[in-house]
Amino acid sequence: MRRRRVALVGATGLTLAFGGCTLSVPDSTDRIGSRPFLDRADKALAAAPNALVRSECSAEKRAVTRASAAERGSDMASLSLATWRSGDVGVTTPLSDGRVLWIFGDTTRAKGTNPRVVANSMLVGTGRCFDEVRAPGNGPVIGGFEGRRVCWPNSAMTVPMRGADIVLVGCSRIEPGKEGLFDFSYRGMTMAAYAVERGGAPQPVTRFDVTPDNADAEQINWGSALVGDEGWVYVYGSQQPKGSTGKGAYVARTRLAQLSDGPEWQFWNGRTFVTDAGAARPFLLAHEGVSQTFSVVRRGERFVLVSKQGGEFGQNIGVWSAPIPSGPWRGERAVAEPYSQGDGVVAYQPLAHPELATPSGDLLVTLSRNTESFADLLADPRKGRPKFLEVPAH
Repeated sequence: MRRRRVALVGATGLTLAFGGCTLSVPDSTDRIGSRPFLDRADKALAAAPNALVRSECSAEKRAVTRASAAERGSDMASLSLATWRSGDVGVTTPLSDGRVLWIFGDTTRAKGTNPRVVANSMLVGTGRCFDEVRAPGNGPVIGGFEGRRVCWPNSAMTVPMRGADIVLVGCSRIEPGKEGLFDFSYRGMTMAAYAVERGGAPQPVTRFDVTPDNADAEQINWGSALVGDEGWVYVYGSQQPKGSTGKGAYVARTRLAQLSDGPEWQFWNGRTFVTDAGAARPFLLAHEGVSQTFSVVRRGERFVLVSKQGGEFGQNIGVWSAPIPSGPWRGERAVAEPYSQGDGVVAYQPLAHPELATPSGDLLVTLSRNTESFADLLADPRKGRPKFLEVPAH
């Protein structure tokens, strides 16, 4: 494959480090936008270890620019891919060539595919079609962790570059347990970066820990959502107080430019942004608050937050809006979507996809689904595919 020099357009770039701690990145190797990083991106595109496998999908469907939730749900329900049969979370980020990158959490694969289950995966959407990203050895796309530790994606952001995109994926380092769906421990945030050529597969560039390992169950889980605005990247987090099922929502921010001088992080304290991470305060309290992963997106002149109200076990999808990324946040509406309907399938973690336009103009939202029995999921992976719906959010 021909080598391509990846250069930033202007002075755009990101270095993400937050959560009440300072991460030292040795000699700028992993700082997004640094020369060593750009050299890595160039080499990653030349080596191209990840492959993009096109699904059987018509040219007419690939050319679609607007589709309803029902149509997109039907498209995903009909998928029969070797390395993707179901997946939760389903974070999206638009690519410069018009495609949309989907990043999933726990993913089941077709019988005969080894491993049968991985902690994360990627699909690339073109119109109403989905193509699968295959990593070497059919492993997880974000892998390489020691022991049983895995990476669950929470958020993603695209930084356009000349000739390629850099996609940043914020994920939670997770220590899985052995007692079912919700037996796991959060250990910290990791950032993975991918270079994506026009029409190509995402190629891994680097991965680094943003926050160090921490076993505190009440720590802020940073990276729940990412959004850019006026030269800042806003990084959202969730935190579950003891005895609560809901999570409070937090936000920090950093500049996109001046990466050689190191990031200057600021944390929302309820009134303004300050440099003291210990002063961070939630902008939504746990009793009304969010899931571990949620969405913050721009809609016109306002920002919209989408999450289950009161956490993963909530009975409604909540929609909040604000004039700026830090708030004040105002509850706009609630859409009834119960956690369980008594059929062994649970629904949680709604996420917004503003880059996927609907004919109605409403916001496309997916709701993660899973089964209470893992054997049930393997028997019928369609039960673990996202539910698509449209939510008014203007």
